[in-house]
Amino acid sequence: MNNYKDWLTKAIDDKELEKHLDIDDEIKVASRLTTYAIETRYPGDYCEINEDEYEEAIYIALTCLNWVENKIKIHDIQKNKIVNSPD
Repeated sequence: MNNYKDWLTKAIDDKELEKHLDIDDEIKVASRLTTYAIETRYPGDYCEINEDEYEEAIYIALTCLNWVENKIKIHDIQKNKIVNSPD
């Protein structure tokens, strides 16, 4: 694969990530953000996004952030249960 977008899209489409994580449908659309990042990374010719696209991108990013924070909290809780469990 030539770039991160291809890898992320393939990983989501092939359900590779779902073998390791429970991924909500709202998170799967995050690959759309990669398009913005790639197209606007350097100055040049690219289509400007409109306000609706901007708001959608912010919503997707915040949804992903909340999802990741929740996964970290769950991981920390499970880790603490293992560490603090009586032997």
